[in-house]
Amino acid sequence: MLHSTLQLLCKAISCQTRCSLRISYRYSMICQLFFHLNKKWNICADKGAQYVLDAGLMPDWILGDLDSLDADALVFCRNVGIDIITLPTHKNDTDTEALLHCAIDNGYDDLLLLGATGGRIDHLLANLALMLAARKRSAKLRILDAAHDIRLLDDVDVIEGAVGQTFSLLPLGGDARAHAVAGVEYPLDHLILPMSSAIGVSNVLTAPRAEIRVEQGIIVLIRISHRTTASSGGLIGPIRA
Repeated sequence: MLHSTLQLLCKAISCQTRCSLRISYRYSMICQLFFHLNKKWNICADKGAQYVLDAGLMPDWILGDLDSLDADALVFCRNVGIDIITLPTHKNDTDTEALLHCAIDNGYDDLLLLGATGGRIDHLLANLALMLAARKRSAKLRILDAAHDIRLLDDVDVIEGAVGQTFSLLPLGGDARAHAVAGVEYPLDHLILPMSSAIGVSNVLTAPRAEIRVEQGIIVLIRISHRTTASSGGLIGPIRA
C-alpha cells in the first residue's frame, strides 16, 4: 500500500501550488472530477478531462460513462494515447464512487475531493457517504470547496484554523458524542450530537488549535472559510489544502 496523498480536483480549479488553490465558486458547484498527484498521475471523470486540459495538465486515464465530455476533447485524448475506461451508463455507482475505489485500488489512501458540494443535493449526500466508504477501506477522504473544508474526525483529533473561524460538527450514521473544552467558543463537554438535532452547527475557534476527542459514533467536521462571501462570482481563496 502506498501511503500517498492523492488530490481529486474538479472543473474550474486553478492550481497555484500543490497546497494553494484558488477556486471559482460558480464552477465548484459541478462535481466533474479529476485526480492529481504531484502533477504526475491524473485520472479524470468525463468532462473533468476537459478542465484538466484547460488547466494545462494532461490526463493519464479517463474513467466514466463519457456522457458529458466534449467530443473534440475525447478525440484529442484518444489521438495522444490516453487510456480511456468506459463505464456503462446504467450502473450501481456514480462516476465519483468509481474513481474513489479506483484510487484506493491503486494504493492511494489520503484523498482530497474538490467541487463535490453543489448542484444536486443527492450527489452531495452521496459524496458525504463516500467518506465512510473510504474509511472502511482504511483511506481518508477530505472534501473541499470554496467555502467548506469537510472531513471525518479521528478518535483523537485537532481542529486547526484562524481564530474566529466557524466550524460545525455533525453526526454521520447515528448519534455521536464529542469532547473539547478549550479553543472553542461553545465547549463540548462530553456533548451528545443526536442525528435529530442541529446542536453541533456553528461553533467558533477561539484559538488556532482545538483538541477534540470523539467518544462515540462518527463525526463530520465542516470548517467554514473565513473568506466566504455571498458573491457567487470571482475567486475565493486561497484555501490551504
